[in-house]
Amino acid sequence: MGIEGGVVFRKPMSEALAIEVIKHFESCRLQEYLVFGRTAIGWGRDVTAGSYPAGITQAEADAFLSADVMYFANAVKVALGHKIEVGSWNAFTSFSYNVGLGQHKPHVEGFLTSTALVRYLEGEIVACASELLKWDHVAGVQVPGLLARRRCEAGVLEGRSLAWLESSKWFQG
Repeated sequence: MGIEGGVVFRKPMSEALAIEVIKHFESCRLQEYLVFGRTAIGWGRDVTAGSYPAGITQAEADAFLSADVMYFANAVKVALGHKIEVGSWNAFTSFSYNVGLGQHKPHVEGFLTSTALVRYLEGEIVACASELLKWDHVAGVQVPGLLARRRCEAGVLEGRSLAWLESSKWFQG
């Protein structure tokens, strides 16, 4: 057990599982691309259109991913406070990487405004996992890949490894 920034960790913290989950569900593109009306590059990093006309290298994409994951992991750590656990940290880091934090614009939903976070902080892990599963729609339409991702994140929240989740096939859409 260790203490970092006033937060007691019961196990060593690492965002490695969050990165595995993200890489499992995101694709890496070395050229700019459009996704849901925004321009992205690499593992889904938002960029201004035309910022990378020649594209990026795999090493740059991986470096962007690491930096972006640390940004979300730090926000998750602050939000969870003393209730942080390895599984919740990784599950919510992957979740927030995908849906955003929800803090930059008024009335924008994301991790920090989610009922999943509220349920987790109340100690209701099963209800929290159920709330994650509700984030599987785009423009009112259920997306099988998002449902699979949410099932995976719920499993990580409950302490499952990505290897177990992959071998069980239970989270696939």
